[in-house]
Amino acid sequence: MEPGTFGLKALDEVDSRLGETLSTTQRWLAVRAASQELLRSMPTLSADDSFARHTALIADTIALIAKLGHEARLTLDPDIDRTRLIDVLLCRGLELSESLARARSFGFGVAAASKRSEEQLEQLTRDSVLVEFLGARVDDSIAKALDSNAALRTALEAQAAATSSAVLLATADIAPLSRAEPPREASIRSSRSTAKSRPH
Repeated sequence: MEPGTFGLKALDEVDSRLGETLSTTQRWLAVRAASQELLRSMPTLSADDSFARHTALIADTIALIAKLGHEARLTLDPDIDRTRLIDVLLCRGLELSESLARARSFGFGVAAASKRSEEQLEQLTRDSVLVEFLGARVDDSIAKALDSNAALRTALEAQAAATSSAVLLATADIAPLSRAEPPREASIRSSRSTAKSRPH
């Protein structure tokens, strides 16, 4: 089996059961085809082309997940606390995760280069501000859900705190790069070790 195809086959099975009901088959087939093409072309892509192709594919995947949530009526849940968490899982959390990953990948690529252009520094500044903004939105949604629901707070508070800390540490890696400063080594090690706790 080719690398990455197991996940595609598992999603094919889900789509065969629910795709017609959720009206997502066409979008899934487009994402599937793009995924297969990217897997095939990876050995020949430049770093910049690979970054652009991955970014586009992830954006399409996030859009598909959002449509799934809408068609399954998850976004219409009448419970406000659940709605806040669903919004994090289907939208805000995914946006933050991708923005953070994209910013760090671009940032460390820039850091490895001998020189940094003004355009690169401006991009890093925009990325840093965007990640901080999205992180604050996620923290706010989770905090409101947990503050008003003791059961959710007991179940999720520790993981939410660890996730928020991981985002802050990773953001601290990005910000110095936009000022042509080296990232903090301790922050890099810490953020790498805690990033796995981030919910997706």
